[in-house]
Amino acid sequence: VKVMPQLYVGAGGLAAETEKVFNDLVLLNGDVKDSGTTITYTTSRFSYIYDKASQTGTGYMDVLLDEQNIMGTQETYRIFLSAEDEDGGSLQREIKVHASQHGKRFEFNPYGTGYIGAFFRNDEQGERIITGQQKRRDGTNERPQDLGTLGLWKAEVEEGNFIVLSSTPSFDPNVGTDNPGVAEHYKVLPNKYKGENGTYVEGRGRIYFRMGVTGKNTGTTPRYAKVKIQWYGGRYGTGDDELWYNTEYMYIRQGEADDYIMRPGTVDAISNGPSQGKARDYARKISPFNLTAPAYLNGGNEPYAKVDVKQGRFVKYPTQAGAFFQWGLPKDADQDYFRLAYHPTAYTVNHWIKDIQFFNSTSELFLPVWGTAPIPAEDIYDYGYKEIFETCPDGYHRPSDGYIDRIAYNGPYPNNIDQDGDHVIVKANTNKDVIKTVLTDYSVEIAFSELRQSLFKNPLSGDAGLNENIGGYDGSPEVGGIKVDRYQNFWQSRTDVDEAQEHITFLIGFYADGFFDRRPIKMGSADGSYPYCVSSGNAQAAYLGILVYNEANNASVFFPSAGRRQNKDSSLEFAGQTGYYHTASIAASSAEDPHAVWSMSLGKWPNPGLMYQLPTFGQSIRCVRDEVISRK
Repeated sequence: VKVMPQLYVGAGGLAAETEKVFNDLVLLNGDVKDSGTTITYTTSRFSYIYDKASQTGTGYMDVLLDEQNIMGTQETYRIFLSAEDEDGGSLQREIKVHASQHGKRFEFNPYGTGYIGAFFRNDEQGERIITGQQKRRDGTNERPQDLGTLGLWKAEVEEGNFIVLSSTPSFDPNVGTDNPGVAEHYKVLPNKYKGENGTYVEGRGRIYFRMGVTGKNTGTTPRYAKVKIQWYGGRYGTGDDELWYNTEYMYIRQGEADDYIMRPGTVDAISNGPSQGKARDYARKISPFNLTAPAYLNGGNEPYAKVDVKQGRFVKYPTQAGAFFQWGLPKDADQDYFRLAYHPTAYTVNHWIKDIQFFNSTSELFLPVWGTAPIPAEDIYDYGYKEIFETCPDGYHRPSDGYIDRIAYNGPYPNNIDQDGDHVIVKANTNKDVIKTVLTDYSVEIAFSELRQSLFKNPLSGDAGLNENIGGYDGSPEVGGIKVDRYQNFWQSRTDVDEAQEHITFLIGFYADGFFDRRPIKMGSADGSYPYCVSSGNAQAAYLGILVYNEANNASVFFPSAGRRQNKDSSLEFAGQTGYYHTASIAASSAEDPHAVWSMSLGKWPNPGLMYQLPTFGQSIRCVRDEVISRK
């Protein structure tokens, strides 16, 4: 019994190659093995075993689309199963397959469209679906008989004995649509017909396998695992086994409890940077979920929703964007705008604050700070914004990036230079006065940054933002003919991934959490590249993102690349490319940012980093657990 190499499309006579529509159903050379008593016909998706003595056989086939990959299509394919005898006679059966595709399938690669991890809550065991396309074997070193054949792939549990892998497709009839079944209803068992043991799967062509766990996590902290995925890369010799594979890892987490990525103290040693050899006194347990409004969590879909103090709620799945929040507003502003949660995808300009001006009664610039006043307090600060604008729920807070009761410089300041290469400050006044100054190093302040200490194995100082001509130079006498540029001093090269991985270990791609992996991936940009979003038409939208992990214990946390709301008009920018996260720390003011706040940007090209910008941007919030610091 075999599947015929040609199928027909629709009710007519239009023919197509079976293997270019469905994944690995057609027998190739080497797929038929005669043991003397039985004959086995097998691919990675088809198996038939014929017993010569009884003249009977059994088998199965898994029907999966492969290279037929057009979003929004519906089609009927007629494939033919042929039973043949030794005299050349055959009995064929037509099988109609009705296929509809709601999203796009992407090449499995390390540049953002491969799966980089999976997430289960403590009591979840159901399927997580790992999928991706790969091209056919077309390298210059391929043997003639191998050219154009399907590429091989394999996945193996490397660490974590609670993970189960299976090549059997999902039994959910609605998976891949906007209304899939619940992952918990579909348990993962090894494919016994292939002799799988749950730790290893393999195939040809389209990458597709399911992942589950053996039981609930009964511990008080999450447990972690690592799965190695390899897919065909090419040939380096003419021998049957002289092949090489692309190799990546997936980091698996079971447990929704807040946890450390980089652990406090010196267990995760800081080997480089300004904090080299010092303890991580400000490492914190990080929530695995973004913050949203109760109204959105309960199914609301309005352009914005009000959130009371400390009444934000965590989304259900790590890939979900949650809501965008502005940093804070002047205390005497219209309170109807306080703590607004803005929709992750809908346009919200009808209720948007674009100008946040922190001035006192004499119109003098003063600085809002998140924390409480020290003793003695300083007149330039307005203290206690956390008492009004904190949206993290009880037991959590918005993380710091350095001081929260004064300006946090966090590195060499100022990182502005004029056209002569001198360091300058551009005053936040009408004339944008440019004042030459001496560069001062405040790198010691990152010892108080909860984000840098929690996510970076080597916390770095400095500012990852850059902008040209912040002094308003236009050649006119009013600004003195001075050109001022803000330069980034966080990375030596902000696009060098190898440099970044020395200080923060991360992967970018898709994350299987029982939500993102069950729905069609849809794109929103004109060129079809971004935002790799699912459920984009409502407040439950979820994205690809960045997974930060600890190499020592596989602890990991995922941040969706939800983008941000532009400070001027609330338009959505960088969705599917970068995640932007507020901190509780302010930076020095300038003509560019008269009220600057530190933010974390998590993306690739540029690499992850901390930068300061205006508080008018709408960004994500990731809360950290409250913790009492004991000092001796």
